[in-house]
Amino acid sequence: MSFAPFFGGFGSGGAAGGAFPVREDVDGSFTNSPSTSHTVGMFVTSGGPVSGELLVDWFFYEGTFASTWPGSWSLIRRVDWGTSARLECRAKVSDGTETNFTVTTSSATRTSNLSWRVSNVPLGLAGIECSTGTTASDPDAITPSWGAKKTKFVGVQSGTFNGLITTWPLADNRNLIHATSNRIVAACSEDNDVATTFDPGAFIPLPAGFDIYMTTALRGS
Repeated sequence: MSFAPFFGGFGSGGAAGGAFPVREDVDGSFTNSPSTSHTVGMFVTSGGPVSGELLVDWFFYEGTFASTWPGSWSLIRRVDWGTSARLECRAKVSDGTETNFTVTTSSATRTSNLSWRVSNVPLGLAGIECSTGTTASDPDAITPSWGAKKTKFVGVQSGTFNGLITTWPLADNRNLIHATSNRIVAACSEDNDVATTFDPGAFIPLPAGFDIYMTTALRGS
């Protein structure tokens, strides 16, 4: 099932020279009832990805079963809440031909995911990193290996609650997808900054559930 994302504003700024990554589009989907087959949206309503863009997907599901992706998608980070839930960040450099595809899980589960297509990430997969991740209701800080460069930082929240976020970190663009009746949520909020270490601040979900958080960094030019 596809979704209509909630959009806020855009951020900008930073040191002179180069440019920040640009989030070109957002897509996403969720699986309402337990299944082993889960759709990942690839922006087909807006014309699809452009070759050379970085595609990023944050994929949340109940349980810690194995997930199977097309071989071109690299696992950047996986964070578990015991055996109750899992959040994965996957990425690939677009060849411009991607369409919606299916991720399979080894057991039936419910899922929610957000996909971004991002331009101006010239290092490709070397230009995305994720924090360790946490279940402590606050995306943890990240110290990118590239130091203080023009970077888009993304605070990511996922979990099993009713879809209400009473407090968002960061002032810029916010994306939210949820299956309200079944309490499966994925959300993120972004900021552009030049920082050696970046802490996005806390999401406050209502009520809290099996929530998993991380911070993702995307390096610009």
